[in-house]
Amino acid sequence: MLNTIIDFEVFDKFCKAIPKQIPEGSEEENELWNSFWRFLISDSKVVINNFVEPDYKDPTSIFLNKLTSGKNGTTFKPGHFKKPHNCKFPKNQNVQTVFFLKEGNLTEHQKYRNNNGFVFGFQNDYMDVWKDLSFQSKEKVLHKRKVEEKIRFSWEKLSSYLPPFSDVILMDKFIFSNKEDIKEKIQSLIKSLDNATPVEYNLLIVTDRDKFDIEFSSDIKRVYNYLNDNALVNSHKAKLGIIHSRIEHERYLFFNYLEVEMGKFPDSSANPTKFRFLPYTERKNFIESDVVLSALKRVLNGDNVIDACGNLNNRLLNSV
Repeated sequence: MLNTIIDFEVFDKFCKAIPKQIPEGSEEENELWNSFWRFLISDSKVVINNFVEPDYKDPTSIFLNKLTSGKNGTTFKPGHFKKPHNCKFPKNQNVQTVFFLKEGNLTEHQKYRNNNGFVFGFQNDYMDVWKDLSFQSKEKVLHKRKVEEKIRFSWEKLSSYLPPFSDVILMDKFIFSNKEDIKEKIQSLIKSLDNATPVEYNLLIVTDRDKFDIEFSSDIKRVYNYLNDNALVNSHKAKLGIIHSRIEHERYLFFNYLEVEMGKFPDSSANPTKFRFLPYTERKNFIESDVVLSALKRVLNGDNVIDACGNLNNRLLNSV
């Protein structure tokens, strides 16, 4: 599950903002509020900072009881959230953590968001942040036909669907199979990733050298050097690593808060035919992703890695 750090003031505001039931309240307001509550009570490990025991008559007290009844992983801390220096978290921070903080200074809001590849909500916008993170305002499946009619989806458009991130894993055994479109494909992907996050990120590509274009002669270093000389020449954020393994897998992109399943790439295009977005705000998506990444980690720690080059650090594998 995702980790959620929430200040008590934000939690208290949320509890007291419960919308009126339908028909007095709108269906959209009720679904948005209920979805966040489901996330807190079932789909996340919650830490509440600056906790103060409310009066038993306070509505927040009722929600606190429900939050802890039969639920493991809820922690209460009496002290204030410890703000990192310059609002920038250290490298050992769990990268699958969502923050909902009482910070009222708008300048500090921007520091948090500009200095980290994490999702932050504050007292003035936490429900808008939740709506975006949980994909309630976005389509979760985009098909090529449907997309061409609406927004002509491409790699470049991917950035508008992604929450901030610090680490990415791309699993695709065929991604280097045709040299003619490798530059366009990777360059478009990198451009989209760079636009989606404010910080440097670890990009690990897991592929199969037996599917390489013949010009690369199954040589990982040739591919790595080709990408650095071409597709990555304008990127100052991506820290690339490539691993070649015989692992069987579909085409996936994994991020801090999201998995993206990709359809096939037609011969005439460097863009996938389908994107399916699976936000980790739904526990089942996190679990399914965890299964794939756990299998990858076992392979990387075993004897199935054929070759590797570049930056092989990726914090998405630390928690599986």
